[in-house]
Amino acid sequence: MNTMYNLVTDTIQNMTVGDKSTIDMPDNLPYFRKYLSEISKRQGQRYTTKIVGDSLEIMRVKYHNIYSKEVEWD
Repeated sequence: MNTMYNLVTDTIQNMTVGDKSTIDMPDNLPYFRKYLSEISKRQGQRYTTKIVGDSLEIMRVKYHNIYSKEVEWD
């Protein structure tokens, strides 16, 4: 069974800061982004998405928060 959650986890698996992954546009983009946000918060990682034609580009970005002095270390 290929669920939206599985699509997100398969897409971001083993991504390091600066890595990009391009996938076909998900059937339900808001759900994809919702799961991506939930998973990234749980793992302490951040991702950004960009629509490129009929594809979705996901990029792993370095996380930092100037207010709490949190910085992601690789």
